[in-house]
Amino acid sequence: MKEVEIIPLFATPIYVFKDDTNITFEKELEFIKKLDYRYSSEFVNFSVDSHLLECKEMERCKKIIEEHLKIYTTEVLSIKQEFYVTNCWIAKSSPGQRHKKHYHPNSIISGILYLNADENHSALDFHKQSALRDGFNFTYDIKDFNVFNANDWSVKVKTGDVVIFPSNVIHGVDANCATTDRVLLGFNTFIKGTFGDGGYGADLTLT
Repeated sequence: MKEVEIIPLFATPIYVFKDDTNITFEKELEFIKKLDYRYSSEFVNFSVDSHLLECKEMERCKKIIEEHLKIYTTEVLSIKQEFYVTNCWIAKSSPGQRHKKHYHPNSIISGILYLNADENHSALDFHKQSALRDGFNFTYDIKDFNVFNANDWSVKVKTGDVVIFPSNVIHGVDANCATTDRVLLGFNTFIKGTFGDGGYGADLTLT
């Protein structure tokens, strides 16, 4: 039989770092408790402050986020220009609360650092932009679900894990079934540098 190669052409790169150090964020969580929040009965609670990486109490989180953002942009995407965090916030889900499907506007790459997440009850759900496959809306009988045939894909997460993805990818979180709050640090990014090679396209410099 001839060799067959499956090429994941134009695939969406989802970066998932699984922490194996049993890291904890006690000091950061104590600081987070004192923040002001926009509360919701059904959906996730967001911190009013969306520039938390500027706080000295979050220096360790800033270092973790910037380290993984650099790996994703330079090693996975092989982009030379520099990405930086534009805003960063706390999303806190009490038992029973969920985070509806959404994407992040005005951002290129987004990500999450999990500060408190029960590995038995925490997952980040990604959703296909359109349910249409190959221009048709057939409901196929799927023998084995994989990244080529799925409309939805879940990534299990726990405290210390980092997930990074393009900002236009639709994602959400089911209701928190744990007995404790799920706390994460979400962030958006933008890019700076010079773009263009002097050809037909206009050169651009972002600072």
